[in-house]
Amino acid sequence: MKQFLVIILLFPIISAAQKRDSLPIKNANRIIIVTNKPAADNYKFLKIALDNAGYAVDLQDDSLFTIQTAEIRGNSVSVTYHLNGIAKENEILLFGKYTSNVEATIGGTGAKRFIYDISNTGKKGSASQFTFNALDEVAKMFNARRYYMVEETQRTSIIK
Repeated sequence: MKQFLVIILLFPIISAAQKRDSLPIKNANRIIIVTNKPAADNYKFLKIALDNAGYAVDLQDDSLFTIQTAEIRGNSVSVTYHLNGIAKENEILLFGKYTSNVEATIGGTGAKRFIYDISNTGKKGSASQFTFNALDEVAKMFNARRYYMVEETQRTSIIK
């Protein structure tokens, strides 16, 4: 009887631990999809997934198994983003960048264009959350284990 009670009490904890890899961590800017397939197959699957998600491919390198989508308008007129994918042996790496145009005419500098990595930051409804959710939706299409990773990057701006 004690063993049965222990199993019932530990079941929610064990279930949550098994789903841990599919929960995005804060500041994650890379998604790794574990496929256990060769790089060429992963590349085909990546192209199919992006096509099924409605993204047009802008740049691709069939020898390096890399893809970049065309620029897509985000959740506001000043935000655009693109997704990148790299097919490797046993895994697919997804990441991307988004740009935000900020008017700075008061200071006399004109418009500034900030470029950010797509990452799991910001509040609900923000450009960073919107673009990360778009990236995560593509990752979910693979129906495989996903891991979230933080890679150090720097914010840049381009003054027009």
